[in-house]
Parts: sequence; C-alpha cells; structure tokens
Amino acid sequence: MSLCHRYPPIALEYPAKGRRQATRLQALSAHHGMFAKMCTVNTTASNVRCRFTACASVGEEAFTYVDPARVRADVTKRIVKLGNTNNPREALLAMEDMQRSGIDPDLKAVSALLGVCFKCGESELAQKVYDEMVSKGTVEPDEIIFSTMLRGYAENKPPQWKQVYGMLNNMKSKFGICPTITSFNPLLAIAVRSDDPEIAFKLIDLMAASDLVPDEKSWELVRRRKMMRLHFKKAFSEYF
Repeated sequence: MSLCHRYPPIALEYPAKGRRQATRLQALSAHHGMFAKMCTVNTTASNVRCRFTACASVGEEAFTYVDPARVRADVTKRIVKLGNTNNPREALLAMEDMQRSGIDPDLKAVSALLGVCFKCGESELAQKVYDEMVSKGTVEPDEIIFSTMLRGYAENKPPQWKQVYGMLNNMKSKFGICPTITSFNPLLAIAVRSDDPEIAFKLIDLMAASDLVPDEKSWELVRRRKMMRLHFKKAFSEYF
C-alpha cells in the first residue's frame, strides 16, 4: 500500500526560468517520519511551474508530476461549463484556485473567463478580470483577448459602443496591436443585426482608416443593406 494513502503529502514546486536547468528539491518532515530524498528534475518549459507531491518514509518515495498545460486545459473546460450554467463567479473562483496552486492561466483560459462574464451579463466583472490580469502581468493580451472584450461589450443590451471604441484605441496605443478584420467583422455583424447604420458607418470608416482589406464576409454582412452597402463601397472604392 502506498504511503500516499496514510500520510499527508509534502508539496514541492519550483519555477522554470526558460532555460534547461537542473533543480534539486529536498523536503523533510519529522511528522510521521516522512521525508523526500533529494532529486533532480530537468525542464525546457518556459514560465512553467512544475509541481510534485512527495509521500515517503524510510526507503520509500513517490513523486507525481502535474502537467501545468493539462491543468490549464481542464480549468478552461470547467470555466466554460460554469458559464453554461450561469455561474461566472464560480468560474472566477476556478481560475483563482489554479493561480493559488502556482499555475498561471494562459490566454485561452483568460479569454474563456472573459467570455463567460459577458455571456452572463457581468461586463463589470469582465473588465475587472481584464484589468487585474494585465496590471499584474499575468498575461500579455493579444487580439483574441481584445476580440472577446470587444464582442462582449458590443453584444451587451444595450450595446456599449463607447467601451468598444475605447478598447480599439487601447489595443493600438498601449499594446501596439492593430485590430484586423477578425476583430471588426463581429462588430460589424452586430451593428447590421441591430439595424444601426450610424455605428456601421463608423466601423467601416475605422476599418478603412486602418488600411484593412475587407474580406468576403465583410461584404456579405452589408450587401443587403442599401445605405451600409453604399457606404462600404465608398470607403473601399479601390476594391469595386
């Protein structure tokens, strides 16, 4: 019978610094006569925390490696599932529990949590999560993160276009990320669906000012709306 069933575990962890390195871990506990012998672990992973659980007595030891990537994937799935049951704050707790265990979220996990917050009508919570993750340097936001925020604000009822424009500006001015057609098409789709030509015109103008090349989806979104179609053709006259 493994001593893991009889004695409480000793948790050992170390941060990998992005280069191949050997780290010696040693833990000692007089309680129950437990100890973990010195061991060496190699890693090439960048910004990864490797976690081990040592359960041992004299002459016996056991180490279990917990893959951070697997943990992140599992937590992301749980976050999405909690979103489907309208539990954004439970989803946030799942993220916080993972961080307390020593594993930081990746962009997919953060994007999933932001999406859940917006889906459940918690736009303020989404902004709080975003601000905290960015200010602490937990993640470096990319266009996927920004697209989640943009779509979330645009899909609010009523749509929060002021926040959308602020986020678009923030992408470029603070992070040097130029929004692509991937960011604009969902916003244009919402404006068309809402039958809001004023917003559609502004989005089209922003696309043109950013020197974006519209794709087939962009055209399909506006071609059945006469005013939007004419404005689109005027903004992108070189393609017609």
